[in-house]
Amino acid sequence: DLDTFPTPKMLNYWPQDVICNRLALTNHNLPSIENAIIATAEAAGIHHHHWHGTDSAWMGPSHRIVMLAKLTTHLARFTRVHMFGPGTTCRCATCTELPRECTW
Repeated sequence: DLDTFPTPKMLNYWPQDVICNRLALTNHNLPSIENAIIATAEAAGIHHHHWHGTDSAWMGPSHRIVMLAKLTTHLARFTRVHMFGPGTTCRCATCTELPRECTW
């Protein structure tokens, strides 16, 4: 992540597991967003473990970070279609205003 500035304490820090911050609050602490994320995960066949709202700075073994980036990209594409594609609540052809549950 190029907008972070590693401190000298990070020299020779090579975590064996993935380290990331889950406090990005991208769901604005709204139950409607949390529930939509859980429903989308279930639609994708994934059991949701409340791992969302991660910051973009992930550290860990490079092969795991690359695989997580690929997974995240595919999940983002699925989420966009599942939540905002034609015929969904947030993109209905007959709506004159954006439904309240889509106004995050």
